[in-house]
Amino acid sequence: MTEGITDPAVQGALKTELTGIRGRMEALEVELEGLRKREAALVLLVGTPAEARPVGGDSLRAAVLEYLRREDSLREGIHYRDITEALLLEGYVINGSDKVSNVRASIGHGPRAAALFESLGHGRYTWR
Repeated sequence: MTEGITDPAVQGALKTELTGIRGRMEALEVELEGLRKREAALVLLVGTPAEARPVGGDSLRAAVLEYLRREDSLREGIHYRDITEALLLEGYVINGSDKVSNVRASIGHGPRAAALFESLGHGRYTWR
């Protein structure tokens, strides 16, 4: 890990910087989670738009596929949580009480999903 760096002062400075970066990352993760919760609450308060489109099963997979083809043209993958949030903001009404889990299950499991989506790891999916 410290190959080539033998100066204790430089090592100490780098370790201090690394500790600071990790602390900032943790703070940002906490902030992001809070923002996600706030966004979800606001979506609930705003209500379902008149043009809401209920989706589940095949229609949910079709909506995700359309979204991924539009937003992930380079096929780098988008996290299933971000996919869920985007669909909700577009006016889709995702069936089930746990929307995020429903999206993940619909695109991550089974032969129909495997034919349409590719998992890139760490919750990221792209289209086939």
